[in-house]
Amino acid sequence: MVISDEHVSEDTTIDFRLTQLINNINRNKYSNLKFLISTGDNVDYVYNHFYSDSLKKRINYLKKFNNIIKSVNIPYYLVMGNHDFEIDSDRGSNTTFTNVEIKKMEKLFTKITGFKPYYSFVENNWQFIILNSMSGRYHDRFFDDIQIKFLSEKLKNNLPTILFFHYPLKTDHFRFWCWPSAMITKDDEPEFYNLLDKNKKLIKAIFVGHGHSWQHDKLDKIIDVYETESFGYSNGLPFYVVGINKVTQKVSVARTPLKK
Repeated sequence: MVISDEHVSEDTTIDFRLTQLINNINRNKYSNLKFLISTGDNVDYVYNHFYSDSLKKRINYLKKFNNIIKSVNIPYYLVMGNHDFEIDSDRGSNTTFTNVEIKKMEKLFTKITGFKPYYSFVENNWQFIILNSMSGRYHDRFFDDIQIKFLSEKLKNNLPTILFFHYPLKTDHFRFWCWPSAMITKDDEPEFYNLLDKNKKLIKAIFVGHGHSWQHDKLDKIIDVYETESFGYSNGLPFYVVGINKVTQKVSVARTPLKK
């Protein structure tokens, strides 16, 4: 199962719906689920701002999100989105981040959730690669050189692979996935696109977030790219159920309808 853009914050209706989804999973409402992946913006911001009253209470929404998601009884994996780098509600997620700020927020994310900024795992001889599309934002890119090297090495495993990251990428048919400045393009990431092109027969699908809408397109006429509806900004429980056929190495995706 893939969800995205939960944007956990002071809005308790999001907590309720996310808990409802997890309860459904725990009750086996969705059959044969192996694991859950969130493609980023798990929170709206990590901390609320400092209140000016005498209490000066500061709430950590990443801890709040983590306490909810960890109750699921299947393995789960988290992607970092741009809002997961927003230290508090006084700092915009689309402003320029320094390398020091990026590393600081990555460290905090790992400390609270237990997940590294990017990593991979193998399940039934399929490889799942979680990338951090914020790692290069301090120099007008999306992936830094170290992460590009990581991806290159992982693709040498020669396993059927699915990629997960937050920012959308420009696919074969231009569409308004998100603001243009937040879209990964060949001009921004030539090495990244080159890796995708070289390994397009291995990469069976890509899942992204950020744009808050259902989208599906192709890259290089072969790689399926999906963007998931925002969980936090919907009125229901939007998610993709992803199926894998180990014989044909085909990926099937079922989209759940939004409950209005």
